[in-house]
Amino acid sequence: MPSGKKRSLQQERAWLRTHAREYSGCWLAVLGEQLVAADRDLHRVLSVLQRAPGAADALLHYQP
Repeated sequence: MPSGKKRSLQQERAWLRTHAREYSGCWLAVLGEQLVAADRDLHRVLSVLQRAPGAADALLHYQP
């Protein structure tokens, strides 16, 4: 994504509103309408993001 341009996170926020409560106590990585990773350990989620193509733009969220 070009520097200075922000992408909309509307899809990610919609996914979180619908599904986040299913992952209590977890870190979530959401890209578009897809859950890329979910785990209680942030390092595991970050590890998945490093390996998944295009996942660098995923939204990270902690669900208490």
